[in-house]
Amino acid sequence: MSAIKPYSYSFRPAYGSSDMLIEFNSGTSKESFMEDLAEALKAMNAKVESNVDAWMNDEVWIYFNSDEGKFMLTKDIWGFVFIMSDSSQGAIYAIHEVLQKSDKFESDKVDFEKYRTDKTKGKESGGDEPPHKS
Repeated sequence: MSAIKPYSYSFRPAYGSSDMLIEFNSGTSKESFMEDLAEALKAMNAKVESNVDAWMNDEVWIYFNSDEGKFMLTKDIWGFVFIMSDSSQGAIYAIHEVLQKSDKFESDKVDFEKYRTDKTKGKESGGDEPPHKS
């Protein structure tokens, strides 16, 4: 029997886009979450470049640079945490791979059709697979 991992996430497309992101689904309110995530991201040599306290949205934006490219983590007061990148989808795929290897993070199954809009339907193959890494 395998141990239950403390954090779960979805590797999924952004709504109406083929760009992938990571959405954390459980465990983000634990005090150790950010520390455990930083430990996992060490495999990519991820370093914080800057952070912004977006007080009007009750969230923090943390900008990273890594061996795989730049990405941003957002965390709000309700426990919603996302990792995304406008400039480096390769970084998002690499983070997913790092988290899959971790004993603390578990990837949830995703229905990719749930995130498509009329505009994006039919542009990618449907189902449970992400678009190919570019």
